[in-house]
Amino acid sequence: MSHPKVELRKEVREILASCGLSLTQLSRQSRALFPSDQRYHLSHSFYHRLRVPGFTPSVYQLSTLSVLSNYRLEDWLKLFSFHLDDIPRFQAILPTKRTVLIDPNIYDAQEWVGWFSEIDIEFVAGQVAPLGQWVRRGPSLRTSSLRGNSGRRFRYAKIGWEDAYAFPELLPGSIVRIDPMGATSAGLAAPIESTRQLFLVEHGAGLTCSRLEPAGQNRVALCPTFLPYAPVELELGRDARIIGIVDPELRSLTNTPRPHVPPELGRFWTPPPLEAIREPRTFGAFLRRARERCDLSFREASEKSRQLAKRLRDDNYFCAISTLSDYETRTRAPRHVQKLISLCVMYALSAWELMTAAGLPFKADSQRIMPDGFLRRPTPGTALLSMPTPRGFLKRAVEEFDDMPMFLGSVMATLSDVSDLSLRDTFWLGDRQLGAHKYLNGALFAIVNRRKKKPRPSPGCPLWAQPLYILLKRDGSYFCAACTLENGTLVARPYSSDDVRTLHLRNHVDAEVIGKTVAVVRRLLRSTEVSKS
Repeated sequence: MSHPKVELRKEVREILASCGLSLTQLSRQSRALFPSDQRYHLSHSFYHRLRVPGFTPSVYQLSTLSVLSNYRLEDWLKLFSFHLDDIPRFQAILPTKRTVLIDPNIYDAQEWVGWFSEIDIEFVAGQVAPLGQWVRRGPSLRTSSLRGNSGRRFRYAKIGWEDAYAFPELLPGSIVRIDPMGATSAGLAAPIESTRQLFLVEHGAGLTCSRLEPAGQNRVALCPTFLPYAPVELELGRDARIIGIVDPELRSLTNTPRPHVPPELGRFWTPPPLEAIREPRTFGAFLRRARERCDLSFREASEKSRQLAKRLRDDNYFCAISTLSDYETRTRAPRHVQKLISLCVMYALSAWELMTAAGLPFKADSQRIMPDGFLRRPTPGTALLSMPTPRGFLKRAVEEFDDMPMFLGSVMATLSDVSDLSLRDTFWLGDRQLGAHKYLNGALFAIVNRRKKKPRPSPGCPLWAQPLYILLKRDGSYFCAACTLENGTLVARPYSSDDVRTLHLRNHVDAEVIGKTVAVVRRLLRSTEVSKS
């Protein structure tokens, strides 16, 4: 069997040969293209260095390979086992103090992902059931085939534990979609009225998900719903802008951080005007601004990079405190790709933002896509070129979520703490949700941990925050409830049916616990309608 380094060197040679380039030509052209910057130069011994254990080209050398071969930089990075799609994935997984935007880019739109095929069983919208009742694993599709058709560019944000203005409507750690429809550079196209809708607002101190109340001409106030945050007034266009409406939400019900009101947000504060946030002139100033908007100290940022390095099992992703401080005094980006990916994850940046600030040459949209064979991308046994017309359950799911972020599929298992997440662990909760439980208000999907079958109430939580379980009744129907087990009897308070009376069911006779609900996907706008009714 060939050594991986030998195979890699062979693949690089084949890629360059397909472009009509030899290493000698590549080395000469790199010097001609960047005559005064040796970081971009490729030496005649480049192939030999690829055989050295632990060696990987710098981000500058990979940029040169991309420019001269006209293959995308993200493909060259993937060839050397750097996956830019890890950036939004870990931005969604790792906890954050303040609300941050998740990188919206899909870096490898040619990746094959599994899709579904529908079972010939009628979909009943009001029925609680596992998704495996209506769909099964089907053929694979290119990631680019799964993009929404509405043309609206949704954004995604992660709620920080020190920025829980909308608690308990939104939980710290929740991932929300931001619909920019109706938003303008200053605010919204229509005047804001008193509403239960949640908005993502950008101001001089960062981002906040909150309700808004009118506070005079072109002025709004951030309105906390439960915790004692200060009701700060902002002038749209000068102090703040509204990015869009928040809907829907993916909330984890396990290992969520506790919301915290820091002293600086508990008393009245005045954010700097948006125009005062000028574009940084140097790479170091760019990093400093990004870190301050995330409200991270060097120590906190370093610890976050440690978590990333542990998850990726590569110590090169770790950034020491002194290293992070040093980066903010530089005018150039670090050479190691691992460090750049860590900076993007820590400071909620996209790879293209960071590379633009560093002055790296890249063309995100105008270059060729590297063929699957060069990237060792396996071709699935069953594949489709485009998504088939959905019907039944899939049609309803596509209507509810026109655009699903690609990072979501890879983080669901982590956020729900369910390994080997399958269709039988994901339940459709139906449309008949009541307002008695805030976590189920507007809920469409629930992820269930089937290993946790013994109901355990939480005495320190209110009724609307009690642990939830999926139960299966003797007649084959499912329902969602908060419940306890007392002397062989399940005492259940259902929240997913029209009958909210307390039920007394013999365990394993009248009903049994399928598992504990550990994550919920809910529509906030529908939740608002239910709350008003």
